[in-house]
Amino acid sequence: MPMPPGAARRVPYGPMCPHVATDLVGSAASCGRCTRHGMDIAHESSMAVVRPPLDPPLPKDEPSGPLRVLVVEDDADALAALEHAISTLGHPVVGAVDGADAWEKQCAGPAHVIVSDWSMPHMSGIDLCRLGRGNTDDEYVYFVLMTGFGDRAHFLEGMRAGADDYLTKPIDVEELEARLLSATRVVSMQRALAKRNAALARESDISFKAARVDTLTESGN
Repeated sequence: MPMPPGAARRVPYGPMCPHVATDLVGSAASCGRCTRHGMDIAHESSMAVVRPPLDPPLPKDEPSGPLRVLVVEDDADALAALEHAISTLGHPVVGAVDGADAWEKQCAGPAHVIVSDWSMPHMSGIDLCRLGRGNTDDEYVYFVLMTGFGDRAHFLEGMRAGADDYLTKPIDVEELEARLLSATRVVSMQRALAKRNAALARESDISFKAARVDTLTESGN
């Protein structure tokens, strides 16, 4: 029957950990940790209670700081107004005049958030969103589509293309701030998840290497 994570099991003192006399941190008469195997051991005469390490905890989110924002708008006045609003909210911002310009800038220095107009020459906002979602090599980018269309069909089309949120023109600064607050939470969670996956991969690699070594002879299996 499988044991739950962190459950203690009783094993013979010697065969389980031949390094216990020299590799334990702490007194050999009390509790310790085998530094070679990474297991917690509590001694009871000739037996040892071994508690396997728990899964690494989910890292705490990093303090929410400024997000790098890329704003895409083909109207020069609207672009300047958006850049000013986002900068006033405390986020560094870069502007682009269409989807093609935005993609070039995103590849040169990835933003955490893209706020893009829908209808633009050369490459539309929805095509930019699809292009970004097709690129899975970089960190997750929160995508907000701006449009004058207020119908459900356009809203669903944007969501299906991979957009995270939607802003209807003319843009209300408080609504823009709310979208950026949501983006901050999502980006923080994505970072924490990436860190946990990296920690699990390291733990898996350590366990795999340990399983290939005979604990008695210290030779490879």
